[in-house]
Amino acid sequence: MNELFRHSRDYKKVFTSPIHYCFDETNWAFEAFKKGVPPEHIHTEIESMTHVVKRLNRENYIKAYFDFHLIEGYPGKLKWNSGKLTYKNQFEVMLYHMVRFKKICKQTRMKTIPDTFHISPRRIYA
Repeated sequence: MNELFRHSRDYKKVFTSPIHYCFDETNWAFEAFKKGVPPEHIHTEIESMTHVVKRLNRENYIKAYFDFHLIEGYPGKLKWNSGKLTYKNQFEVMLYHMVRFKKICKQTRMKTIPDTFHISPRRIYA
C-alpha cells in the first residue's frame, strides 16, 4: 500500500511539478467517477490515485472497497449522536467534509457541545 502510487504512469510528473493535480483523489474528475463512468473513459491530465485503484481492482491486483461514507456540500439531514454521524437516519457517515458548508453556515452559539445535534444545509442546532 505504501507504494501503490507508483502504479500511476504520472507519479513522477506529479511529484516533480509545482502544479496541484489532486493526485490523491481524482484529478478534478469527481463528477465522472461519482456517476460511475469507467476509469478508462475518464481522461484527465494525469492518472490519479482513483484511476489507479479502480484499474488495479478491475485487474484483481488489489481488492478495493467503494461505498457511501463521505458527505459533501450542503446535504442537511445529518445527525451527530454521541460520536456517530448519520445521514437521513439511515446511513452512518465516516466524514462530513464541511469545506463548502463553513462558507454559508449561520453562526451557531452553543456554550457546550451537546451529545446530540443536527446539521441542516445552513446551520448546526441542538
